[in-house]
Amino acid sequence: MNYFDQTFFTKYLREGEDILFVCHKHIILIIDRIVITLFFGLFIPGFFYYNNSLSIQQLIPFNYFEVYVIFLYFYLFYKIFDWYNDVWVITDQGVVDIDWNVFARRISFVEYSDIKGAEIDTPSIFDPIFDKGNIIIHTVSDDDDLIFE
Repeated sequence: MNYFDQTFFTKYLREGEDILFVCHKHIILIIDRIVITLFFGLFIPGFFYYNNSLSIQQLIPFNYFEVYVIFLYFYLFYKIFDWYNDVWVITDQGVVDIDWNVFARRISFVEYSDIKGAEIDTPSIFDPIFDKGNIIIHTVSDDDDLIFE
């Protein structure tokens, strides 16, 4: 575990807990969103904006296109930050599930004594190839299962 994870996620722990491992969602979950957003949100509009055969530059001033690109940059920054902060923190006393959002965060604590079982779900044929899947922790109360992509 790196130093940044150790210091950043310590504030979410209860008193006396030590971090053993930090589980982030698989990197492919954010890379596909970034690639799709860049392709459809930046490359295609940029191609049509700078293509000389179309007169889009006369219809849309450069300042508006610049504001659009800055908005897209902040959107991608938010998506990456959201991906990084949706984690499971494995401690010496249990599992801490942190679901981050801009205006709120949901933090769930599950102690090891409350865990009934665990399950790994690979819904796609490509999941074993990319070494990804869903981890499901079944708790003693059946309605509070933790699912981690």
